[in-house]
Amino acid sequence: MRDRRRRLLYPAIRFAVLLLAIGATAAGAPRVFSRLHPADGFALAIALVLFTLLARINVPLTARGSFYRRRSAEPGRITLELPLILTVVSIYGPFVAAALTLVAYPFALTPEGGSRFLRRVFEGAPQAILWLFAGTLHAELYRGPVTLSIPSYLAFLAFYTLAIYMFLYGIWTPLRMIATHVRLRRFWHNLSRDTRLLGFLLLLTSWGYVCTVIWLHAGIAIGLASLAPLPFLAYTLRGLHEAQVELHRLRLARDAVQAMLGAGDPIPQMNSLLASLHTPTARETLQIFAAITPDETRLAPLATIGHQPTVEQVELCSRALAELSRSDSPAVTVRNSSYVVFADAARSSDDELLGVLIAHRPLTTSQLLQRKRFAQAAADLAPLLRDFRSIAATQSAAALDALTGLPNRRTIMQLLRDRVDNVAFGNPCAVLLLDIDRFKMINDMLGHPAGDRALRVVAGTIARSIRSHDRAGRIGGEEFLVLMPETNSETAVAVGERLRGAIANAEIRHANGDQVTASIGVAVASISDTIESLLARADHALYQAKRQGRNRVVETVQ
Repeated sequence: MRDRRRRLLYPAIRFAVLLLAIGATAAGAPRVFSRLHPADGFALAIALVLFTLLARINVPLTARGSFYRRRSAEPGRITLELPLILTVVSIYGPFVAAALTLVAYPFALTPEGGSRFLRRVFEGAPQAILWLFAGTLHAELYRGPVTLSIPSYLAFLAFYTLAIYMFLYGIWTPLRMIATHVRLRRFWHNLSRDTRLLGFLLLLTSWGYVCTVIWLHAGIAIGLASLAPLPFLAYTLRGLHEAQVELHRLRLARDAVQAMLGAGDPIPQMNSLLASLHTPTARETLQIFAAITPDETRLAPLATIGHQPTVEQVELCSRALAELSRSDSPAVTVRNSSYVVFADAARSSDDELLGVLIAHRPLTTSQLLQRKRFAQAAADLAPLLRDFRSIAATQSAAALDALTGLPNRRTIMQLLRDRVDNVAFGNPCAVLLLDIDRFKMINDMLGHPAGDRALRVVAGTIARSIRSHDRAGRIGGEEFLVLMPETNSETAVAVGERLRGAIANAEIRHANGDQVTASIGVAVASISDTIESLLARADHALYQAKRQGRNRVVETVQ
């Protein structure tokens, strides 16, 4: 109910802001425009074209050092129309600046076509409110033209920087909070620490001051010429950012290959690679699927970042993977009434499908995906996945159980240890400890080949029944462990019940014809847990399941 109210509140507030901006501008703009000379009209027409062009060019604004550590948020994006709009506010007043903003923003579509017309209409309204407020207040406090002097420059710089930050804290961040379900305190905290944004605002505001002085004292033509370098600067900054992102991805790919060569786990590097593409505010999930061995036709999930996919998203993902596997298409898009899945193929030089980069999004944010960037990332993944497959083949003997094909005890325990160590950082996890009921009777009455077959069938059933991001392993004899990252007790028990039912319905039986079953103990890690204490609780729950009659799931009580 609360989410529903929030979804209704956000468009209502945006619509109210739009009506306020249009009403206030319509009340004062006609009177100002009626007093303009033809030369001013010509200058404002050029300014409108320049404003629209600048609003089209998003310049990513990434905090210093974020390329060298794991990112938890997308980079901010700015546009460089600020010097232009400050010049218009200072010379022609707030109503002209607001009108310019409301007219230009709807046509400022991105080159990829990622923003819709109506969305841009709503984006321009808060900006118009900002210039109506700041321009009116500036005219009241500082009457007369802007002059070329240090006091005038400092006053101009301080006033407009303060006004912009008032807008960011008071209007932009509350709207973002309602839209993204992120706490306002977190937005304010990130904004207060963003020194690069402050530097850009000071630089652009200073540019606006210089352009205003030139416009007033050297004429309209030279004033417009002083604004002309802005589009070239915007394109240059965006190009530099894209080159930096590409270099970052190459570093991550190199690190992943080095991790594989060192018999380590490449999944953290692949998760970092996904993080370089991830847009948390769009509520998206990114996944890498890969064919682990050359003779493997099934694509298995290799890395995931973002929310766990829903049942609907998993179904869409399966359809996208099947379509890419059957065709030579470089990319496919599959959607329903709620979600959309974008899939970009990572192929070898001879068109063999090595893997797929998947992006899940709600339909409402699907238009924000930069397809060119994802297609390039999928192409960059191809050599990484090829190396991963060849190295994984040589390491499988050491990492996998020879009988079942699941990770062996050493491998799954190391994964569990890494996960338990991260619980303190807010990453919950659960474990399922599974034991085949009366397994000794199978070996004694049907022979060890039948016992080996039962282990293989149970292992295959576990692999098919757990979620894509869970990891299962054989830890000894007839005992298996399932590691479930970011999982609470309710979900763990539900998955355990599904797993128990699947084993009970598998095609393996005792000598007397009874179905082979399994008992499962569930434990959820707490911050104070060690791997030993977590496994002890899971083992105790498994013991209780055996005592209560077997073929059941029991959760440990903390």
